[in-house]
Amino acid sequence: MPLTPNQSKTINDMSEILYNFLPGSRPPKSDQSLSFPGAAHDVGLHDYWWGGSKQPAIAGLLSRTYEHKRGKFCDLIIAIVNKGIIYRSSARSSKKSPITRQEIVALNELIAKLEFKIPQLWDSEFLRNLDGKTTPSGTTTNSSSIDYRALLSGFINLTKLDPQKRGYAFEIFLNNMIAEFGLNPRKSFRLIGEQIDGSFDLEGEHIILNEWDFAGFIDLDNAGVGDKHVDVFWATWSLFFNLHTHDYRDRFIDAYGRNKIDESILRIVGAVEVFG
Repeated sequence: MPLTPNQSKTINDMSEILYNFLPGSRPPKSDQSLSFPGAAHDVGLHDYWWGGSKQPAIAGLLSRTYEHKRGKFCDLIIAIVNKGIIYRSSARSSKKSPITRQEIVALNELIAKLEFKIPQLWDSEFLRNLDGKTTPSGTTTNSSSIDYRALLSGFINLTKLDPQKRGYAFEIFLNNMIAEFGLNPRKSFRLIGEQIDGSFDLEGEHIILNEWDFAGFIDLDNAGVGDKHVDVFWATWSLFFNLHTHDYRDRFIDAYGRNKIDESILRIVGAVEVFG
């Protein structure tokens, strides 16, 4: 399917960001894999690298992949980033400095415009490591280490998207921002034709979001200590208590794994928990 003008513009912008990630070619005795043709070869797209002037060649590689082998587009980006990290960190590389967080954030925003998301590139620990900062799991990030300018820039860029794309991109932005503050986001999941919003931790409490509005807290109490049916009962009870409907019970159990649950045991647990 031919690219739209917006898609072509987005891909061209991506090629400009990726330009310094890797060379277009390498000296004969050096590692040939650390190059754009090497990345294309690794994911089975060697025929899509046509060479020539570097920036148009990168844009051409991305365009041809997106147009004809869309299923491999994200694999290609990951290969370029992985090799770029090695190449730009090499002591023998003359390409300035290691890949930065700002470059990856800008790349993620453009990928979102193409209706893709690469989870590895949104990983909060990966992004912090690009800044040379690490935060132990489960602790809150010091606010002085947060790049507020990058967050503001990402938020402003959302206004340039169409409404539907803006909604999905905003979800990605929120997950990234919440992770920055060490609040351990749980991403949304989709059933056929429907998306269930996510949640995040705040001082040990699991917060439910309904259409991105606060809806309540999930009761965990001694979750994980006893039988899983106890945990599932209180989770479904919390959904009903906070959202005032049973509509989400079956969806929750389907997402958890209906084959892992015995409904008769669940009824017994409910009777014991409620009536003692």
